[in-house]
Amino acid sequence: MIQLDRIENDPYIVELLKASDRQIAALGYTEHGIRHATVTCEAARKICSGLGLSQWETDVACAASFLHDIGNLTGRENHGPLGATLVSPFLVQHGLLPEELARVITAISCHDDDEKPVISTVTTAVTIIADKSDVNRSRVRPTADIKTDIHDRVNYAVLESNVSASKGKVLLSLRLDPQIACTADYLEIFASRMQAMRKSAQFLGCEYELEINNVKIF
Repeated sequence: MIQLDRIENDPYIVELLKASDRQIAALGYTEHGIRHATVTCEAARKICSGLGLSQWETDVACAASFLHDIGNLTGRENHGPLGATLVSPFLVQHGLLPEELARVITAISCHDDDEKPVISTVTTAVTIIADKSDVNRSRVRPTADIKTDIHDRVNYAVLESNVSASKGKVLLSLRLDPQIACTADYLEIFASRMQAMRKSAQFLGCEYELEINNVKIF
């Protein structure tokens, strides 16, 4: 039976997530370590709670969300499937039931295909939404140049991000500093991400909505 606290505190998993973030930092990407894992896990919890999902569904989605980027240890390419393979033995050791293991592995494997994500379970849908809702200034590294890198600039411009869910709706609400980046900048680099979030919301029986500075974008 899944026990989320044991997964989150496993010293091997924690160290692998830290090493994954070091690898991503060397490649010049935004933060993908313990902070992102924790934020994504809490976002998954909020989504599940808002939709009235069971504690079991919530725990499985939170585990997948916490672990989803562990495959960055090998680099960005195919980091979903590689991460699923890497973490599977640890999850077996932690006593996950077969269905729990299958759901977590599938969600990790499929979370990063923005344009045509394969979504077969609630776990995968929630993990995708939770992951892609984490846009925030705190993800930008101190060495980043926000003047030349639009991804860093847009993340730096987002002062606050909040994902919520209720019956029939998943909402991502952002507070963005227009002096740094505008709504068009966000949509330019995250268009495919929005498609994945919309498809995931639809799988959950919801409409996906994006709101920036209290203005509904769609």
